[in-house]
Amino acid sequence: MVKCGNSECGVILDEPQGTPLEQRAGCPKCGSRLRLVTDEMAVTATGSPGLQAKARHGQPGKIKPFLILQSIVGIFRKTGERTHREKVADCDNDRYRERVISLESGKVLHECDEPLSEHRGHGSAKNPKLH
Repeated sequence: MVKCGNSECGVILDEPQGTPLEQRAGCPKCGSRLRLVTDEMAVTATGSPGLQAKARHGQPGKIKPFLILQSIVGIFRKTGERTHREKVADCDNDRYRERVISLESGKVLHECDEPLSEHRGHGSAKNPKLH
C-alpha cells in the first residue's frame, strides 16, 4: 500500500511502489511527493493449554534437571484424538510416568510407569535419563 509520506496527511494513493521521486504526482490532498510504503499481513495463532517445568539443584545450562514435569493438551498421533498428557521424569527417584487421556471419551490411551533408567523414548528412541 502506498500512502502520502506527509505525517499529517497519510492519504492512500493509487501509485505503484517504487515510483521514482521525479515521476510522482503530488498528493491530491497536500501536494507532497513523499511516500510511505507498507505491507499488511494477517496472522492467526492457536495454542493449547499446558504446563512444563524443570527442577535443578544448580544453575540452568550448567546442571541438568533432576525432574521434568509436563501437563499438556495435544493430539495423540496414533488416533488423532485431542488428549491430555501428564509426564514425570524423576532422576533422583529413577522413575518415569506418563499418562495420555482422550479428552472426548475420558479413556486412557497410553500409560507408562517404570524405572527411568529402563525407559526408552518413542520416536527418537533416546533414553531421557538426565544425569
